[in-house]
Amino acid sequence: MKMKLGQVLEIFGELRKTEDLQSNHIFAYGSMRNYKLCETETQIVKKFAEKPIEGAEEYRKLKDEIVRKYTKLRADKQPITQIKEDGLAHYVFTSPEAEKAFTIEIEELNKNQEKYFEAVRDKQKELEKMLEQEVEIDFIKIPLESFPDKITPKQMRILECMIKEDKNDKR
Repeated sequence: MKMKLGQVLEIFGELRKTEDLQSNHIFAYGSMRNYKLCETETQIVKKFAEKPIEGAEEYRKLKDEIVRKYTKLRADKQPITQIKEDGLAHYVFTSPEAEKAFTIEIEELNKNQEKYFEAVRDKQKELEKMLEQEVEIDFIKIPLESFPDKITPKQMRILECMIKEDKNDKR
């Protein structure tokens, strides 16, 4: 079956989620074999994603210095964060003035690191192209009745490529 590498990655993720589901041996075996097939196909993406972006370490170091300069720190010297209304973790600053100074310094850092951000954008574009590539993958097919009872509609939609169609089913 031909499909985009991005779809294989999505199937791989869902198969990982089903690893701990109680299921019969047919589903367990088929899902394990399909997991291995997907893992093989997605190795190129994994290796690409792990490749460091030039300038990332320097940017992280400079940003960390600014963060530590203006935020409250825990006993282990890590910045304190708190979850706000938007559901995201935000730094806890030492004062409102510190927050303003932080914002100014981070904006300045980002302006000075344009080459790094360009490399990030280039890598993202390359990754998007990679995920559009078509691959041939022959999934192990499993009868629908062998799928676990506790599977979500989303999981079923993504794992549809594993369903062995019953030729006698007239639905």
